[in-house]
Amino acid sequence: MGSEILDHWRTGVGAIHFGETMNKLPTIEDMLQKPATINDAITTLRDLVADLKAHPDDWENTSLEQYLLAMAAWLESFHAKLGEPNWRVLVTALEAAKIYE
Repeated sequence: MGSEILDHWRTGVGAIHFGETMNKLPTIEDMLQKPATINDAITTLRDLVADLKAHPDDWENTSLEQYLLAMAAWLESFHAKLGEPNWRVLVTALEAAKIYE
């Protein structure tokens, strides 16, 4: 599941704020509707590491500090849409943090 979403993000890295690309990608609401498990979170973490190594220029936040700050900002920004925490929220936050400013 993680790599499927990464492929979507790679084709339009800015689903959150890069204009036209937003229309081509699933919305945050759509992504949060898909069920996720702890295995999806683990897969996403591993896929993110591989993606960063293979495509560092696609990432806005390449240091751990930048990435974690961006994840915190993304969670704060989308808090009202996220509802109760679940694995899907974690997976989506992990993916969003690589490009969120």
